[in-house]
Amino acid sequence: MRTFIFVALTASMLAGFDVKNAIEDAVSNGMLAITLPAGRHIVTDTVNIRGAKNITVDGQGSTIVFSLADLNKQGFKIDNSENIRLKNFSIDYDPLPFTQGTITAMSDDGKSIDFRIHD
Repeated sequence: MRTFIFVALTASMLAGFDVKNAIEDAVSNGMLAITLPAGRHIVTDTVNIRGAKNITVDGQGSTIVFSLADLNKQGFKIDNSENIRLKNFSIDYDPLPFTQGTITAMSDDGKSIDFRIHD
């Protein structure tokens, strides 16, 4: 099994780590194991995994934050692939691709509501 390991030596190097290109390059080069450096990674475009088989992406406890200008885009797009394992990271969005709120009142006829948007 070939392994593609990324190592960040300093915080400034970690801040510039490009998750999207690292994963896409590893997939295109036939790597089977991709290890990301631990930390918080900002991703501004969809990470495409296409035509891959038997690949593991290990985030080592990272948080991947998708900051997508186009909210119709996806964080990860896995297409025409088999046995893809994404592990040891959490995913967040900034901004969130949805709005969440609480209904605070409803008209008697049920045709209108008042609600409070969550922060």
